[in-house]
Amino acid sequence: MPGPNFFIVGAPKCGTTALYEYLNAHPDIFMPIQKEPHFFGTDLTGGRFDLYRDEARYLSLFNEARDGQAIGEGSVWYLYSKLAAHEIHAFDPNARIIIMLRDPVQMLYSLYRQF
Repeated sequence: MPGPNFFIVGAPKCGTTALYEYLNAHPDIFMPIQKEPHFFGTDLTGGRFDLYRDEARYLSLFNEARDGQAIGEGSVWYLYSKLAAHEIHAFDPNARIIIMLRDPVQMLYSLYRQF
C-alpha cells in the first residue's frame, strides 16, 4: 500500500490549505481527499485526532495514488506534536516536511476575522 512521502504542517491561517489545493491540482502529485488525517502525533488526543489512528485505514487514503506520483498529506497539528516528526521519520526516513509559518500577529488578525 502506498503512503505519503511528504507532509504539510503549519500554524493556522498560514496557507496550508492553499498549498494543499495547489499541489493536489498537479498531475504528478497525489493528495488524499481527506485533509488533516492526523495519523502521526500520537500525543495529540481528542476526536479530530482519532479518526485515522488505524494504520490500514490511514493508508487506504492513498490507494488511488499512481506509480511515480509524489504522495503527500497535510495535517497542520503535526507542528505542535512532540512526537509527530519522530513518528514520520520512523515511517519513512526520507520523507519531507513542509512547514508553513506566518507572523503571529498577522495570523491572529486573520484567525479573528475568520471566527
